Amino acid sequence: MSPYERQRLKNELRKYTVPTLKAMEIENPKRHIEYFKHITEWFKDAKDINIDESCVNVSRLRLFSIDDLVEKIEASRKSIAPNYDQYLKLAIVFANELGENGRSYFHRVCCLDSKYDSKDCDELFDDILKRNYTSCTVGTLIH
Repeated sequence: MSPYERQRLKNELRKYTVPTLKAMEIENPKRHIEYFKHITEWFKDAKDINIDESCVNVSRLRLFSIDDLVEKIEASRKSIAPNYDQYLKLAIVFANELGENGRSYFHRVCCLDSKYDSKDCDELFDDILKRNYTSCTVGTLIH
């Protein structure tokens, strides 16, 4: 890649490399690998953060914040946990990803269901934190 192309790519990607890690939307998916390599280098150089190289696979979730995902779920105004199994998985996701800070996100997502009960949510979330479940990841939020 020429220095000109590299600079152009850097300029094109600046909006994706902000520290807030807002959801990344790639303008040209055919250049995903190129974008990914640049972002990986930027995080390493600017923040001394190593990005998982397997994320180069286009099908993998990458650079989405929990905030963005929860906002999209809220905007849909639809329950994504209509049964106990899915409800449990959500608790595990938020506890795994954010610890105690995940509790408010768990409530925000669960309150979209007609069976929502704040006390039940808190009790389940407390139990998940105590037991340290790790079987679900943020990918569970993607439907």
